[in-house]
Amino acid sequence: MLPKPATRHQGTALLLAVLLLAVSGMTALFSPAARAENNPNIVVTLETNPLVLTDHDGTPQPGRAAIVEEPVQMRFSWDASAADPKPGQSFFIALPEEYRFREIGRHDDLVLGNGTKVGDCVTTSFSLTCTFNDAIVATSDLRGSGTQMLMAQKTTATNNGNFDLNGTATTVFHPNNEPIQPIAWIEKNLSKYANSLQRDSSGVTWHIEFSGGAIATHLGTTAGTVSTVTFSDVTGGGQVLDPDLSNWYVRVNPERYGGGADGYFDVARGDGTVLNPDHGTFTLTPTISADGTSASVTLTRTDAPFDPRTNYEIVYRSLAEGGQIVPGKVYTNTATLVGGQGTELSSSMSYRDLISYDVTLTQGFGSFSVKKYATGALQSQVPAGTTVTLNVSYELPQGSTEANFPTWTNKPPSNPYTVQLTVGEQQDSSTLYTFPRGTTVTLTEDTSATTLPSGTAWGSATFNVNGTETSDSVSLTVGDATVTAVSLYNEVVEATPPTPTPTPEPTPTPTTPEATPTTPEATPTTPEATTTTTPRTTTTTITTTRTTVTSRGGGSGLLARTGAAGSLALVAVAGLGVGAALLLAHRRRG
Repeated sequence: MLPKPATRHQGTALLLAVLLLAVSGMTALFSPAARAENNPNIVVTLETNPLVLTDHDGTPQPGRAAIVEEPVQMRFSWDASAADPKPGQSFFIALPEEYRFREIGRHDDLVLGNGTKVGDCVTTSFSLTCTFNDAIVATSDLRGSGTQMLMAQKTTATNNGNFDLNGTATTVFHPNNEPIQPIAWIEKNLSKYANSLQRDSSGVTWHIEFSGGAIATHLGTTAGTVSTVTFSDVTGGGQVLDPDLSNWYVRVNPERYGGGADGYFDVARGDGTVLNPDHGTFTLTPTISADGTSASVTLTRTDAPFDPRTNYEIVYRSLAEGGQIVPGKVYTNTATLVGGQGTELSSSMSYRDLISYDVTLTQGFGSFSVKKYATGALQSQVPAGTTVTLNVSYELPQGSTEANFPTWTNKPPSNPYTVQLTVGEQQDSSTLYTFPRGTTVTLTEDTSATTLPSGTAWGSATFNVNGTETSDSVSLTVGDATVTAVSLYNEVVEATPPTPTPTPEPTPTPTTPEATPTTPEATPTTPEATTTTTPRTTTTTITTTRTTVTSRGGGSGLLARTGAAGSLALVAVAGLGVGAALLLAHRRRG
């Protein structure tokens, strides 16, 4: 019974659904590569050029050209030692249209020999992308290699193709330096085979194949007279036959269409579905045992006998126990043609993982060393053996932790920590700790516990790293297998003496006026000199000391200026006191 034709609206909806499915499929295929940030400086090289033709187990098949749908091995190496790789960066290999990856959508971890995962590799149909994680921080030598399996999928007119190796176009020769050949149509004898497995396969796909002429021969009759065949099928251990009859189907390959993939046509399913009546009408009837380990399978062509110049295949699956095949385990299946002579067909299949990745890295470590200097005209007054305290804090690169650096030795005792520096000497080697490459180290100085001779003091600190000076503190980045030289300077300056405290002015003592006679005296006619009695005052002398200090940092100069200003203010106050006393005496006299 043919399915009902779709209405116009149903057809439009179906087309839209197909388009959406195609877009989502493309997104799934290409999104892993799109999310990674490519590092174009990673060098990728093919070690197999020409590529190597193999069988499905990876055994080389030398001396002949590859045929469409045959497996091909590709070995490659990559070198990121000069690329300064960062977590989240990647490299890729893009295939020409003549090939596809054998296991599409496969994920493989990039793992060091100690079990540390440093990234992963993902395949789409035509690209392989490997992306690094946080475990590669501070590495100085990151490199590796890998083996991948391809499938030849298109015939070629030339003996080479153009691969894209992380942005570099590279000419790669096909197996045996020959063009890829088409599949020629060959009349199939009665036989059985299985599809190649992948690491995440859930079962095995089996094929029983024969031509119309071959099946007549095995039944002992004339070609063109057979229209029904029955097979008794038995599975080996670790699997059961698929109970879903819609997954059982028949396909035909007429000679006039050639032997390639586009020459095969699915015509019927085991659940009665008709797929393509243009190449005959068929019924496929599997009857599966209760335990799923055996079945009777009958195929009938209802419109004519089997064509001697057409190949026929019954395709079905067995499901692995546990839902996934076990690598290395051998899965078997046997089918026998009922009524035939010597027609027991056996096939086996196992999975051997031919895809592998190797990676090595060297994590870089470095350090820093500080030399302490005293400078200025008074530097000679610093006693030998005088020390200052260096404060050290650090931040590991890109938010990593100590767990990211399993080979890190000679670690600092804590974060932060302190180091004692002796004036005029290099930092003691016992305090030269190592840090992962890329670590940020911040240095400050503490001189509070240092005693200098009377009359001297430390000026501000100046750090010098590679000719660049900064005041008070400095931050530096640790290099790979290097010790960064740091100079720490302090100018020795005159200590600022305390400002003298002024002596308080005594309160003026009032003058007692003389008694005035009650009897007026005669006023002399001749004016006499007038005697003025002045009140007693006390004058306080303020001595002001002004000190001029030269400082590398400028701090002591500020103290000197502050002292002078204070002294001038005291002089002004004393002057006001003297003026007030004179005014009081004048009023009393009057």
